[in-house]
Amino acid sequence: MTQYSTGTTFDTMLSKILFLACLLCASTWQLNAQKKADSTTKVEIIGAGSLVHLVTDTGEIDKLVDTVRIKQGETLMFCDSAYFSLAKNMVEAFGNVRVVQPGSEAQSDYMRYVGNQKTAYMKGNVMLTDGKSNLWSEDLTYNTSTKIGVYTLGGTLQDSTTTLSSNSGSYNTKTKDARFTGEVIVIDPQYEIISDDMGYNTETKVVVFYAPSVVTSDSSVLRTTCGRYDTKNEIAHFTCRSSILTKEQYVEADSIDHNRKTGIGNARGNVIAIDTTQHTTLYCGRTDFSEKKKTTLATIKPVLKQVSDNDSLFIRADTFFSFPALKKKDTVKQQPVVKTKK
Repeated sequence: MTQYSTGTTFDTMLSKILFLACLLCASTWQLNAQKKADSTTKVEIIGAGSLVHLVTDTGEIDKLVDTVRIKQGETLMFCDSAYFSLAKNMVEAFGNVRVVQPGSEAQSDYMRYVGNQKTAYMKGNVMLTDGKSNLWSEDLTYNTSTKIGVYTLGGTLQDSTTTLSSNSGSYNTKTKDARFTGEVIVIDPQYEIISDDMGYNTETKVVVFYAPSVVTSDSSVLRTTCGRYDTKNEIAHFTCRSSILTKEQYVEADSIDHNRKTGIGNARGNVIAIDTTQHTTLYCGRTDFSEKKKTTLATIKPVLKQVSDNDSLFIRADTFFSFPALKKKDTVKQQPVVKTKK
């Protein structure tokens, strides 16, 4: 006689039911995730004056003409005409192209938009703006997700006061950070900058140097290869070999801090300070100086070199402090005025 174990059969059936339930839940989750992904990555046609459906060797394409409107998530695209591939999730747009997002807009004559990468390749009279700063170029690769635009054929960024141009660069409309490389020129009413590689924030107005750079103003010339310059507050913080040239003094050191408004600064590491009016050169480990008070404090093994005609005098000390010579008061006493009676 054959015997059956009802307990084993029940456990087996229960296991199968649980397995099928888990599989169903996983499928439902995957389907919901796919729908969510489609809602953010799928490019959709909003409208156009006319639409022609074409079947080509490379697949099916929709030809859109006249006031074309396309969207992907929060990104809206407008143009005169376009080719749209649903299978490739790609758009090729022509004429008066606009890519509009909350807080930014890009314009061009031509655009190829890859929806799966959320990237627009734009050419011809390109402009990228965040409402306050404008970037112009002939080419731009713009990511609608990161809101970063990259150009390689030369570009110009302009904010309320400053104009920056370079061979290549990038601008983030979200963080307001820009990076410029190759023949960088910055023009501002208060200063000019020439650099090979620098960063700039259009809100904080802070410049970051990554290569040899020169900052020229009406009162000084700053040279550095790395560091930061707060153009709004006119504060320099150079962390490598740099120099400052003013009308009366030249300072060079491994690192320099300088406030142009107050005229106060300090230099550290292999300092060379030249006073052109006194014909002296100061060598030390650190110097603190004030341009307005015309004072200099030198510490850490300072050596002073005094040049007179063809002779040089070297003086060593623990500390040097220089200041303008006090003017002698006029010793001629004014004679009292004696009035005479008529």
